[in-house]
Amino acid sequence: MRMKSKLSMLLVSLLAMVLCLGGAALAATYNEAPMLRDLVEQGLLPPVEERLPEEPFVWEPINQIGKYGGTLRCAVTSPTTGGDSQHGRVPYMFDTDAAVTEVESQIAKDYEFSEDASVLTIYLREGLKWSDGHPFTSEDIMFWWEDVANNKELSPVLNSRWRNADIKALDEYTIEITFATPNRPMMGYLAYWGSQQNNFFDPKHHLMQYHIEYNPKANEVAKENGYEDWMELFTAYRSVGAAQINLELPVLGEWVLKERSTTRRIYERNPYYWGVDPAGNQLPYIDRWEVKVFSDQQVAILETLQGGIDFAGFILNPNEFAMYKRYEDDGGFRVLPWKNADGAMVAYGFNQNHPDPVLREIFQDVRFRRAMSLAIDREALNDFVYLGQAEPAQSTVDPGASYFEDWWLTSYAEYDPDTANKLLDEAGLKRGPDGLRRRPDGEPLTILLQVPSSSDFGAAGSDEIHELVQGYWQAVGVDVDLRLVAREFYSTRSQAGELDVGAWNSDRTQELRSYIPNITKYSMNSEIAYAVDWQAWYNAQGEGGEEPPAHVKEYFELLDKWYTAATDEEYEKYAKEVWSFHAENLFLIGTVARPRVPVIVNAKLDNVPERDLPFSDGSSWWRAAKLVQWYYKD
Repeated sequence: MRMKSKLSMLLVSLLAMVLCLGGAALAATYNEAPMLRDLVEQGLLPPVEERLPEEPFVWEPINQIGKYGGTLRCAVTSPTTGGDSQHGRVPYMFDTDAAVTEVESQIAKDYEFSEDASVLTIYLREGLKWSDGHPFTSEDIMFWWEDVANNKELSPVLNSRWRNADIKALDEYTIEITFATPNRPMMGYLAYWGSQQNNFFDPKHHLMQYHIEYNPKANEVAKENGYEDWMELFTAYRSVGAAQINLELPVLGEWVLKERSTTRRIYERNPYYWGVDPAGNQLPYIDRWEVKVFSDQQVAILETLQGGIDFAGFILNPNEFAMYKRYEDDGGFRVLPWKNADGAMVAYGFNQNHPDPVLREIFQDVRFRRAMSLAIDREALNDFVYLGQAEPAQSTVDPGASYFEDWWLTSYAEYDPDTANKLLDEAGLKRGPDGLRRRPDGEPLTILLQVPSSSDFGAAGSDEIHELVQGYWQAVGVDVDLRLVAREFYSTRSQAGELDVGAWNSDRTQELRSYIPNITKYSMNSEIAYAVDWQAWYNAQGEGGEEPPAHVKEYFELLDKWYTAATDEEYEKYAKEVWSFHAENLFLIGTVARPRVPVIVNAKLDNVPERDLPFSDGSSWWRAAKLVQWYYKD
């Protein structure tokens, strides 16, 4: 993992100035959209030079400098769904490269870790402003920290990522965060949704009118607006996501919410947006963003194929790539082959804390887990479900990680039913006269595979994968009862430790994401929930949950060393040991990874990555495509 130092960021800033030929550094060369220039001429807006920070962020266009104008249209399937409307709109204080291996400053100007990685200093951009023109300063971070995150009424429990931290403002544009131990993983969190509005900062000047600490009449204001108390009003009015209802809420993103109804949301360019292109043009290029709300996914897809939607990804079915291609000319769009970046489209985790002591003993035997992995024909899964567009692979960290070892991808991932049968025999699971294996107590070995359907699951093709895996496991004598259940039912059972085997996509495996504690599916109480009682023991530092076996306790100790590594050498050493542990123990069994996925984009849109862009949660979906520099060609 390479986190840019303050010196390297200075070099980046100097390079940006050179690329601009002085444009990003000289106010006289800044340009703005015609709709904003008109407002300036009418005296309704300050000149663009006064609206930009002293050092704007310089966005490099993918192809070329764009031109202003146009409306961007996307589709969602409910009024409060984010989908294609969310991740390209709400910015982070820091971001990453597309591979999610390096941290990049954006809203923030720079950052610096102390030598032991226990003190993080964040430098804000001087002169950066909210969408209403009010200065964005350290006050907005401290307001979030003191009056939201640490307010017992609004936040009864402080987010665990901040429990051993203290934040203070050194001046208007400098924040210092002190951690009890080295905390390099924090930059992966802050270069993600952890540093977006509501999660790391809020507009104090606007929200203080709804907060009881600043307005003694806040409860009266709440009741006047139809809310029970100030906390309910404050929570509703600060939300910046897809469910945002406060049209007056200042934001830092490219577009500002201007209208919302049950059928659409309209966003308009932010006149105070803090980014420019290398020619000094204030971004974004596109004037407006219309989010159309559909009650049915197929209707939304039809609207897209008829040219009524300018970009789509979330609403599409990845296995219908060829069908979308047939409509390209008629719909005036192009279908781009991007790439899902998940470590496994489906990963399985046998319940190590199963309430049935016999099944618990079976599932805790590594020979059983290895056998169940070797029984899966991943090549066939890839061909049948993803038309050969995925990678047969064991679930592990992304191959782009700086410390990656090739054998993790293939560990017990070949199709070898003979060895699988041998391992099951060695584990004492003998076949009965019917060909099915018996438990040590003589009962048939039947596994109940309860999984959400693909519509609830979030991974296209999961239904087909489950059906094929059921067949592969039954072929080695393990009876599998496959049942599709509601997501809520699955979640309740998984977190209660009552499933035989959990199943989910294994996402956030890119280097910076995988380093964030308790965010991957390898966390034992994740959606896969393969050892919730062991995780509870770890979280409670031995004061709760169930004490795990010695090798798992050693793993927890290793995990702690990795998370608190102070040097690059320690980071790499412990990372290799963490992921080697998983490759050998197979608490998660992967299937296929990183399939191509289709996205649809208006044929006239330029500066859009044409292929292989990572498109998944770990890469923040559309954020990696940099919608801020998209534009419409003539």
